[in-house]
Amino acid sequence: MSYNLKLSICVPTYNRPEKLRTVLSQLIPQMTSECELIIRDDSDNNKSAQIIKTLTAKKKIKITLFRGRKMGVDLANLFLLERANGEYIWWLSDDDQISDETVNKIISTIKENDDITFIWLNFLSSFSGKTAVTGKHDGFFRNNGEFFDVVGPSMGLLSCLVLQRQKG
Repeated sequence: MSYNLKLSICVPTYNRPEKLRTVLSQLIPQMTSECELIIRDDSDNNKSAQIIKTLTAKKKIKITLFRGRKMGVDLANLFLLERANGEYIWWLSDDDQISDETVNKIISTIKENDDITFIWLNFLSSFSGKTAVTGKHDGFFRNNGEFFDVVGPSMGLLSCLVLQRQKG
């Protein structure tokens, strides 16, 4: 299967419109023609649609909003995966915060490394206020042993992973 987009950014949400507004306010200015934003909203109101309309006014980006009954975050993520069109998938939570240039760094990394299967993104811990893994801000791991030695249990957040979809 060939993909016409490099990156699908998938965001499930449920009744947290202000948190969604925050992450989308950080994400939408970074969007390019090489990525799409897909949102699954299981909320019992239409606030997400209003937020998206306001934030995307006069912007030419690919964004899709799906509405439905509450299905839980696991099924919502699977739903989003099935509808994603990008070669790589990045799931975000509606309460994540995105640094400037994150999307650009992901797209650049993908383009410069055609054999890459996943990207791990470092993050600031809300508990300590420090980066999860110190001393390894940019760059590559030589092998999975080095990755697990350095990252260890900090890899557990889904929003830290950008995964290549299986080809074929």
